Amino acid sequence: MIPLLLAIKDKQSEHGIVMARFYDHFNISRQGFHQAVDSMRRTKVMMSDIVDQVSAYRLHQDCRAGSRSLYYNLGIKEQFAIGVNKFEVLMAEYGLTLKTLR
Repeated sequence: MIPLLLAIKDKQSEHGIVMARFYDHFNISRQGFHQAVDSMRRTKVMMSDIVDQVSAYRLHQDCRAGSRSLYYNLGIKEQFAIGVNKFEVLMAEYGLTLKTLR
């Protein structure tokens, strides 16, 4: 929902769209929208750092390291202050999980 509203906001000046209508329709305040956008941007920056670290770790140390072992071996909790479950979800969203061997 937030990426959709962000795209609408970018085209707002071209089409004369009033954002208050969209905020009311999605039952979100302006403050809530901007907080969600800031959170989304912070997550993207954090994940770009994590992707670099995961790629380097898998290239040089353990090519089959799973999400949970990466979390502990790279010290993600200390660096980014996120939990192991959130890290695993983000790894899956960004396509960094490994396929199972059969």
